[in-house]
Amino acid sequence: MLDAKALARQLDDAPNDDRLSLLPPHRQTTEEILRSRAPGVEVWAYASRVNSRSHPGSDLDLVLRGPGLAPPPLEVLEALSEAFHDSTIPFFVEARDWTRLPASFHAEIERHYVVLIGGGVTGERSGSPKREAAMLPQLASRIRSSRVLRMFSKLSWEIT
Repeated sequence: MLDAKALARQLDDAPNDDRLSLLPPHRQTTEEILRSRAPGVEVWAYASRVNSRSHPGSDLDLVLRGPGLAPPPLEVLEALSEAFHDSTIPFFVEARDWTRLPASFHAEIERHYVVLIGGGVTGERSGSPKREAAMLPQLASRIRSSRVLRMFSKLSWEIT
């Protein structure tokens, strides 16, 4: 069991979005499960692990957004639930379908979230720095962290 200082050190060393309170091995396992069981689906983390109110045993809340915001098949949600249950992740992971949530819940999630999979914000690099710079206006609406925004602004100045 990690004490609070050890947990904070591991989170500080994590190369991931600084708003997501998730240890690197747990994030890696989560992303592997999501990529294998829900290919092509954008996944956001939200709630306590994003808004700085979590503790090591807090659950991880995820929302799935299918291509064109189409609902992912129920089989995908069931496969994810089973995979997370069978994983070594030591806390509960709950994946919900964006289209089955009320609009008021959408607004709450959109206030504080981190994109884990898809949407061009995380995952594989798109390749060309010019292509990445062209994506800046689209990404800016999703980026909540001023540190990340400054990094993208610097990238656009270096490319032009």
